[in-house]
Amino acid sequence: TAAQRAGERTALGAEIVRGAPAELRSIDPGPAIDAVVASKGSIRRLQADRTLPREVLLDAMNASLRGVDLPHWVGLSGVDGVPTGVARWPDVDSPLRPLGEQQVRDELFGAALEQGLAHDAAFVAMSGVRLAELDDHDYRDAQFLAGLVEGRLHLMAYALGAAASGMTFRDSDLEGLLGEDVAGLLWTCVGVPEYRTRRSGAPGSPADVTIVWPR
Repeated sequence: TAAQRAGERTALGAEIVRGAPAELRSIDPGPAIDAVVASKGSIRRLQADRTLPREVLLDAMNASLRGVDLPHWVGLSGVDGVPTGVARWPDVDSPLRPLGEQQVRDELFGAALEQGLAHDAAFVAMSGVRLAELDDHDYRDAQFLAGLVEGRLHLMAYALGAAASGMTFRDSDLEGLLGEDVAGLLWTCVGVPEYRTRRSGAPGSPADVTIVWPR
């Protein structure tokens, strides 16, 4: 496709700006990065009746978006001290769409094709762009950056004692959900896990796992 061919180049592009170090609010240093990588997974069940501390939301998102200028929205349904609704990051205290907790969960559930993780998450990070403002190469860049943020957010969630999973969504629901006409890129559901993923094994010695089905 044209978007795929737009990535063909004969020279390297500019290096991605690293950005200033994120100022973290949590005073707990947490586990070492190797331990986080070994223990993280893609959670299948979250607890809708449990909330996450405000600093988990702020630290996870600030670290994940370090050096990345890509629009993100957050569906907020279970973060202590943060109003429920749909907010444009970083303005989580002033949601674009102030909504009750159950309505946020129901709308995320519907837009995620009725997958329970979107309903049960404490917050859902959602990236999106206006296609009219991008050429094919810009769109590839946006997809790459969205993936970078998702990978960081996944690690940060586990480092901070939460859990995360990527999530599919229905594009046609985004304008009503976000309050803006954008094309979605990636969703990440973050919340309180119902179980803990098992630490991975060493090379050649994989860990035994139990399949957990989503609700």
